Amino acid sequence: MRRYITTLLSVLIVLSAIAVINITIRPAHAQNSGPYYKVEPSTVQLGPKSAINDTFTICIKLYNVTKTSVPAGIQGVEVHFTWNSSLVQPATFTNMIAQSGGVLNPTILYGINPGFYNATPPNHYSVPPEEAKYYLVAAASTGSPWWGNGTIAQITFKVLYKPTLSEGAVKANFTLVFTDLVDAEGNPVNHRREDALYKILPSPGVFNVVLESKTYQVVIESDSKISAPNNLALNVTSKTISFNATAVDGYCNVTIPKTLMKCDKLSDWKVTLNGQVATNTAVTENATHTFIYIPLEQSATVTIAIQSTWIVPEFSSMTLLLALFISMPTLLIAKKLQRKREAY
Repeated sequence: MRRYITTLLSVLIVLSAIAVINITIRPAHAQNSGPYYKVEPSTVQLGPKSAINDTFTICIKLYNVTKTSVPAGIQGVEVHFTWNSSLVQPATFTNMIAQSGGVLNPTILYGINPGFYNATPPNHYSVPPEEAKYYLVAAASTGSPWWGNGTIAQITFKVLYKPTLSEGAVKANFTLVFTDLVDAEGNPVNHRREDALYKILPSPGVFNVVLESKTYQVVIESDSKISAPNNLALNVTSKTISFNATAVDGYCNVTIPKTLMKCDKLSDWKVTLNGQVATNTAVTENATHTFIYIPLEQSATVTIAIQSTWIVPEFSSMTLLLALFISMPTLLIAKKLQRKREAY
């Protein structure tokens, strides 16, 4: 009995000391040979439609606690988890320790009760101010040692901020800033941890193209920063519209009305990136619009130009009037010459 109490006290002392133990941090694709904490899903993406006040749930899990990797079994866990509070805020959490599907066995003694805390002592971390709030929990079990895969907590977040297209997607990490793992003999257990990325896409941008007092709307959706004048750079002669994408991160989707630009065949559309023809674009259409998907793999500013085979108004009233004014002197001269020939 005394040995059991001594073991439990050792666990609680290790938990309350919050001493950094030997943790090997490896990328998510590394081979899972030992215990590890993980945030799931590994990537959370919201948008491009309105995302403010939308909610989503992540889980903090402990994996691969086996009798081979931890022969004595686990009796203590600790997790300090943070996020960018200017982008999202926690709404609710469900503590899964000693619950069905969770980790550890009853009865539980908490060194740090599960919940949300500000970054106050003893939680000194070198993190930006917007990440100064944490989910914290430290617990030890007086029950049997534990092996397996289980959940520490489920946390639901609410989205606070939606970027504009000129800002591009905002990205941040769900970060396990500190974790601890203790076996039933009070010894720290080597482990690693895997953070998660969350990305909030901007709303699509609507750009006006004005020709002869008529407005055509081109819609651009992207996770990069898009810069263009209110009227997209339009070259009627080359039948081209163009704009810039900065901090390129993945893709650009452009929706063009057929009343503005079109091609007889989808394969006739031409897309260039900094003057180089893009060969991996995807072009689809419906009765009224053409949709051009452009993968972006470069990491600097790129000028995107989209060229059609037809642009309206190619034969507008102004064009016809201009042609008439240009041809009128020629017609008059030709008629005078004809009269002179008839006179002779």
